[in-house]
Amino acid sequence: MKRFRHIIILIFIGLFFFSNAAFAEKLKLLSLNMGAKGRTAALIADMIDESGADIVFLQEVWVKPPENSALNRMVGRLGKDWAFVTSSSYALMEMQYKGEETYKTGGYAQNNAILYNRKKLSATDFADELGFTDFDGEYLFDKNNVQVVAFKLAGTPSSSSYDLYAINVHLPYNDYQHRMRDLETLEKLYAKYKRSAALVIAGDFNLNRSVLTARNFDFVDGSKRWFSDPNYGIATTVSPSNKDYAIFVNDYDHFIYNKKAKIAEEMHRAFSEDKASEASGFYDARKRSSDIIRFGKNVYTRGVDYREAVSDHIPIMLAVEVE
Repeated sequence: MKRFRHIIILIFIGLFFFSNAAFAEKLKLLSLNMGAKGRTAALIADMIDESGADIVFLQEVWVKPPENSALNRMVGRLGKDWAFVTSSSYALMEMQYKGEETYKTGGYAQNNAILYNRKKLSATDFADELGFTDFDGEYLFDKNNVQVVAFKLAGTPSSSSYDLYAINVHLPYNDYQHRMRDLETLEKLYAKYKRSAALVIAGDFNLNRSVLTARNFDFVDGSKRWFSDPNYGIATTVSPSNKDYAIFVNDYDHFIYNKKAKIAEEMHRAFSEDKASEASGFYDARKRSSDIIRFGKNVYTRGVDYREAVSDHIPIMLAVEVE
């Protein structure tokens, strides 16, 4: 009888710890600069669906007019479980000044958006809290197209803390001084949230990876599975100079993450040259006579066709585990 009571006690103890244990949820993150091609909304929605992504960071989203039409088309195609948060309501549309500092406009093609699967996540936009909607706020960026969205896993209590902070970035491409200023501001944002929960920054940095690894970030991702060469490093953009092949020339797209973001899968390009191969990259066009890019259900045999139809950027993915 005593032994039976011990067994019952052990079962209750086990059930207590089992019910209070934290279970890791794997989230797949995808990032892509659309290149202000609103007409590719359906194409990108199909690619998102095929990739299995849970959170999608988009840059250069065209929003004029009507506002957010491309995003509405994407969500409509993805289904009722999908929603988005966009910077279109607060992105700068004219030159702004604060003291002696000048902040440049982004225009209608320079907006960011984060899409997410509501079946897995709930989202809170931190634009107001950080001053993105009020230009006198603490965190000011050129074009003001940096987003901070905090996510909770579906089913968690409203009083619970956030599980993941997602920061969507598009730094200026043609002004080094302002790009460095924005990078310093981004470091401040990173420091603000990196101890609270898993934190991932993704997007188009217009910077080589070596510049980012020299700053105050814990991890800047890029792996040996990526195409690379001595001149350009880890490349994510398609060159316009060669009309026959997709030559990757810049490593402008990255994932930055903190120590609380447990990496489940290394960073890689979203699709590969062969369905049977691992989704780890594309042909090196300088070593092969032909080049094939598979983007969702679509196949491009020339890099220039992909660039003109979709974007000059290649979609990249990273999977993290959050508790």
